Amino acid sequence: SIQKLQLVNCELGDEAGAELLEALARRSEASSALRVLRLDHNGLGAMAAGAAAAALRAGTLPALKELWLHDNAFSPSDKALVRAGWEETEGSRPANAYLGGLEAKEEEKEEEHEEEEEERSK
Repeated sequence: SIQKLQLVNCELGDEAGAELLEALARRSEASSALRVLRLDHNGLGAMAAGAAAAALRAGTLPALKELWLHDNAFSPSDKALVRAGWEETEGSRPANAYLGGLEAKEEEKEEEHEEEEEERSK
């Protein structure tokens, strides 16, 4: 079974990235043993973020200790979605787990706050 999958700088794009994450979300021997997933520098965006969050919430990646998503095309809300999926399942994750590439920069935090304010005013 696969324990480490690294697809770094492969130009996957958002749709292919989402398809990969959806496939990993299906219960299988491969995804249940996966400990490290690196998808840095692949142009992932909203579709992949949704698929990643769904895969994390589904609990089909129980051994996942490291998820690397640096330098993709995620919006602040995409990053927040994946972080939420990660945090919701944190208790079932191995100790010292790492989620990389989704840190909210100060300007993104401001954008996120503005988006929330707009939603509330509707």
